[in-house]
Amino acid sequence: MPGPVKLALISWTAPPSARTASKSTPIPTASSASRPPRARRRRRSGWRRCSPRRSAPSGRRGGSRACSPRPASPARRSTTGCATAFEQHCALFHQRPFVWHIWDGRRDGFHALVNYHRLAAPGGAGERTLEKLIYSYLGDWITLQRNQQRTGTEGADARLAHAEHLRAELEKILEGEPPYDIFVRWKPLHQQPIGWEPDINDGVRLNIRPFLTARTLANRSRSASILRFSPKIKWEKDRGKEPTRAKEDYPWFWSWPADDPAAATDFAGGATFDGNRWNNLHYTRAFKQTARERKGR
Repeated sequence: MPGPVKLALISWTAPPSARTASKSTPIPTASSASRPPRARRRRRSGWRRCSPRRSAPSGRRGGSRACSPRPASPARRSTTGCATAFEQHCALFHQRPFVWHIWDGRRDGFHALVNYHRLAAPGGAGERTLEKLIYSYLGDWITLQRNQQRTGTEGADARLAHAEHLRAELEKILEGEPPYDIFVRWKPLHQQPIGWEPDINDGVRLNIRPFLTARTLANRSRSASILRFSPKIKWEKDRGKEPTRAKEDYPWFWSWPADDPAAATDFAGGATFDGNRWNNLHYTRAFKQTARERKGR
């Protein structure tokens, strides 16, 4: 039997609208209103809705097929519900979620609901929250899978591999080397965050980029990440032009070649100022540390 689903709830407070809506009568949708009562009962009971097949040619099997039950394990029901809830949460807040569903890519693996405001808390509190997630919550899960691996529990090997890969990805975010770094276009180079030190005032769009960059062990699509659902966020050029800035503080406003992927890391500025508001650049820890030392910080 697979191990239990681990839901590490760092913080969660239901908004007043959600608490009020839970006590009120649900509003029927168009699909539920048009569905016959018998079909709705069948859907709630977990039976698959079947329709008769067309008559098959002679010599082939045909006719109607009987309905068959579709059982689902409690772990699958719970994780599927969490995935749907997180997707709805992203849609409700316009792809800027404040509760992040982090997972290792398996339904029976590690899952954590993390409050973004704690991950981006000032004064090093956000970094400590991420460390707690890695070494306490995820660390306990890894220890459990190692114990189950020694006892020969089915599926422990795969769960352990996925969990250790997730820990490696989270440690890369904590370290903050490209492409797991945070880039804030309107901050000078010497004020760019080094490692995981986000500023909550910079917004979810910029601070969530390392988590959308990190991948699970068995990612099957380009949009798959360590978030259970990947919000629809882009870091392309924003509208407008920037006023003249110093090249040593804002090199990305000086003719950054967007069609050259190699120039996206540690770009030191071009010959002319164009003021284009790009957001998908990366800077190494050493490059940003050098800028801080140059400014005497």
